[in-house]
Amino acid sequence: MPSYSEGLPQVFMEAMTAGLPVISTNLPQMQEVIDDGVTGFLIPPGNRDKLAQKMQILIDNPELRIAMGNKAKQVSHLRFDAEKNCYQIENIFQELSAIHLRQEKSNYN
Repeated sequence: MPSYSEGLPQVFMEAMTAGLPVISTNLPQMQEVIDDGVTGFLIPPGNRDKLAQKMQILIDNPELRIAMGNKAKQVSHLRFDAEKNCYQIENIFQELSAIHLRQEKSNYN
């Protein structure tokens, strides 16, 4: 996805979960998803030559492509597991709720 602006596309997480290396533009949110040179490549927005170069690297180097895909799959299971992430979010809300209740209680004392 050689875009100029992007949210956090589900397609990257799906590709990584399938064991595929990914190529995206070097936007801040994509830096959180892709480890450049490890799980895929980050390129400057609009740089078609760099996109073609990175694609050719993956085409010409099946061992690298497989290694990056395997690493992408590992990372996706650590970072993008929906069940684990929902559990973590639930814990954050419980902690915030407990803090709020303690503050309310101290306001009444």
